Amino acid sequence: ADLTGIAPALVITAELDLLYEEGKRYAERLASVGALVEHHVVVGADHGYDGTDDAKALASYALIARHLKDARSV
Repeated sequence: ADLTGIAPALVITAELDLLYEEGKRYAERLASVGALVEHHVVVGADHGYDGTDDAKALASYALIARHLKDARSV
């Protein structure tokens, strides 16, 4: 699908997740069409980390909140 003109994106991937490479490729694809994208890797985390690691979850949620705040101010 054509991703030209897609909204800014935040892609968060867990380093040890089986889906990590898929998320990384998606972020790279967004960047390749000039989309505003930030790819954040949660180091040492696996899928579902936000249910088992409060510190990593809170850091990710803060990142998401910052992106939402930034998007609203545009």
